[in-house]
Amino acid sequence: MAEKMSDQECIKRILDSFTRRETGEEARQKFRQWITDPEERKEKDQALEALWNETRADFTAADEAGWERLATAIAARKRHVRLRLWRRTALGAAAVLILGLFVAQHLLLSKRIERAEQDRTLCYVTSPGSKGEFTLPDGSSVWLNGNSRLTLSEQFDGALRSVKLEGEGFFDVTRNPERPFIVEIGKRRIEVLGTAFDVKSYAHLDYQEVVLVRGSVDIRSENGQVVRLKPNERYVAQTQGDEMTVSMVNASDYSHWMDRLLIFDNKPFGNILISLERWYNMEFDIARNVDLKAHLSFNVKYESVDEILRAISLIIPIRYHIDYVNNRVHIAARK
Repeated sequence: MAEKMSDQECIKRILDSFTRRETGEEARQKFRQWITDPEERKEKDQALEALWNETRADFTAADEAGWERLATAIAARKRHVRLRLWRRTALGAAAVLILGLFVAQHLLLSKRIERAEQDRTLCYVTSPGSKGEFTLPDGSSVWLNGNSRLTLSEQFDGALRSVKLEGEGFFDVTRNPERPFIVEIGKRRIEVLGTAFDVKSYAHLDYQEVVLVRGSVDIRSENGQVVRLKPNERYVAQTQGDEMTVSMVNASDYSHWMDRLLIFDNKPFGNILISLERWYNMEFDIARNVDLKAHLSFNVKYESVDEILRAISLIIPIRYHIDYVNNRVHIAARK
């Protein structure tokens, strides 16, 4: 009796067949639709990682052609693809040069860069719980917090240095008055010449935040409203709508995450839990009876999630259970 293959093994076999061109045209069309479908995303990611790990360093011409077909298939629906990159660096960060938009983790990139020069998108990505520092082609430096993505426009090397941020990043922009630097966050644009600032724009948050360290930036909303920030000013705007505020802060408090230090200064418990989720790369299940409006102040550096929650439970009446197997934390109010 033949053994039943697991979902991952089945997906891996499909990927292997496609890269080696063992399928007909109709099957290849269906493959292109299937690989970009979010269903079974985890199993597809695992199969891609396994296929990459098993691949020899010295690819043959046939191997390279196969991977090119895989990259082309995914790029066909590039706007619907969510990249999940596997950690290859000490920081767990990944930077990939994407042909069109996607190519599986730095596959033969050094051989393709020259011929892809006219059709390339540079993407920097960090996985949940990791951080990474990158140098952009213009010499500007950017730190990305966990689960973040920075996409450079195809015209970045031209007159306009334009990037799109999803997540959180700290920018130290090389000054060039003739080439403005633009950071797009949803419906807003941050326009700078040379400066340093922190930007937060996660999809799961209902607000966007910009904190200026030095220089100046203009933040332009979709309705044409422009706000100019000065050093140590914090801009907060609702993701949906035009409501915004500007306040004076200590800008350095908002970039400690680069030094593996998390600082909460009189923050609501609900916002703290969102940050802790990213910090520990765990999913928090929070019961409705938990007081998320309670304000707390504390720092996190080397403490475990258990140590932090135990300390919080001494101040706020909560009880919690950590499921290390499924990487989840369950939090409820303590009666």
